[in-house]
Amino acid sequence: MSQSGKSAPLLPPDSGRDRPLLAVAAILVFLASLAGIGAAGAWQAAEGWTAQLTDQITVQILPAQGRDADADAEAAAVEIARLPGVASAEARGRAQSERLLEPWLGSGVLPDDLPVPRLVAVRLDPETPLAPGAVETLLADAPL
Repeated sequence: MSQSGKSAPLLPPDSGRDRPLLAVAAILVFLASLAGIGAAGAWQAAEGWTAQLTDQITVQILPAQGRDADADAEAAAVEIARLPGVASAEARGRAQSERLLEPWLGSGVLPDDLPVPRLVAVRLDPETPLAPGAVETLLADAPL
């Protein structure tokens, strides 16, 4: 109570010092919203990448002395495509393998006697899971 008998206000009159605080709070809420939207977008992108990684496998066919590595890769692709749980299998030739090696070995022509592994790109069937070790067992038994 003041000396005149009136009650004094609990807070002093608004002198304009609350406006900057309100602006800072609004900016922080805006930045928090942007961070939340960014995190949700990153989460969705990561889920998409994970789905792509779990839908495919790559099989490496090492070239053997006196054998045609491209023919071995083609034969492996045909055999792998027959496995339950495999949607498709595609053999990649030497040129495609060399393109994958370019970042490490450069774009120069590789010697013909360099044993460049061949790759078989295998797309898995999401409805039927591939048995663990099925590809390894198949290729271990095949005369490749």
